[in-house]
Amino acid sequence: MGNAAAAAATTAAIATAAAAAATLASLAPKLRHELLEVRERALHALAFKLDNALLLDSDVGKSDAALRSLLEWFNHADTGAREAQVHQVSCPEC
Repeated sequence: MGNAAAAAATTAAIATAAAAAATLASLAPKLRHELLEVRERALHALAFKLDNALLLDSDVGKSDAALRSLLEWFNHADTGAREAQVHQVSCPEC
């Protein structure tokens, strides 16, 4: 029974990691989108998933696409309110 439980736990962990990777793969292009509104919605979606433990910080850290997209988010010329956005995402109750 111990081996079956371990196998089930491993399978669940793989499925969870795959779901996180799929979520981040779908968010990454939205974080790089040319429209500010799309990028902001994607950033808020990512923050919501992190705040509600639907994604882990380590999931984001393992995703090159997500990390690159987050860095590129700040390079857009129309991200004038970036400080307010960062503050709102990092401290929503403030």
